[in-house]
Amino acid sequence: MKFAPIVFDAAHENEISELMSLASSAFGLVRWTEFYAEDDWSRHFLPCFANGEGIGPDGRLRDNKIILGLFLLGPNTVYPSHAHPAEEFYLVLSGDPEFQVGAKKPYLTQKPGSVVLHHSNVSHSIRTSDHPFFGIFGWRGGIHERSWYRNDMSDETEPQKFPKISKG
Repeated sequence: MKFAPIVFDAAHENEISELMSLASSAFGLVRWTEFYAEDDWSRHFLPCFANGEGIGPDGRLRDNKIILGLFLLGPNTVYPSHAHPAEEFYLVLSGDPEFQVGAKKPYLTQKPGSVVLHHSNVSHSIRTSDHPFFGIFGWRGGIHERSWYRNDMSDETEPQKFPKISKG
């Protein structure tokens, strides 16, 4: 959340500037959570990670079938490879994040207005440049099931590991 002023102070004159304005207005209305507990998998990105649920099981508007919210990832940060049963999308509002979708795929830079889809149980990762990434995200299907990772996401013989989840 400490990177929000950087995102909101930047000029956003593009085809999605109105959507950016609406998302900025909703920033204080979503329920921001720090759902990951610190462990070896999460330690390096937690200080730069914020997730705000607007609609969903923990959102301001309760729903048990979908999640819709806001996402903020600080500059020069890697949200490591992981997967989950829920399908997920991101709509990039600001920054120039790079998304890796598939364990052996390259990272691809996305610009404001880009939509990135992560299919169920497909490895994905996000990394940022010198600019924070702010966007809208959504989940559907399997939203109550746990995210998982492997040390090598391309090695399907390696057992799944599960990030530690904060109790508060």
